[in-house]
Amino acid sequence: MAKIKKEIELPKETCELMDGIGDFVYALRVALKDGFKMEDDMPVIVAEAMSKLLPAVDGVGLIDDEFKEDKGAVLAAVAICLLPKLLKKV
Repeated sequence: MAKIKKEIELPKETCELMDGIGDFVYALRVALKDGFKMEDDMPVIVAEAMSKLLPAVDGVGLIDDEFKEDKGAVLAAVAICLLPKLLKKV
């Protein structure tokens, strides 16, 4: 498949939240790949939540403003920042 590179600007807070959610979901999928084992998986899940989601949640209140300003950019941020991580193979 032929590809081209495009440079675009995306809203900061939406991208950071989508990155955090995508990283956390991927970490969950990796941790749970072989079934849930409380003693092995919970520390990984909690560590990922703390390191990936908490920093991203700080700017959640600004996403509404970003959406009001440019709906298309917010939707692009969801597609570009989140979907590749959700579709990543474990």
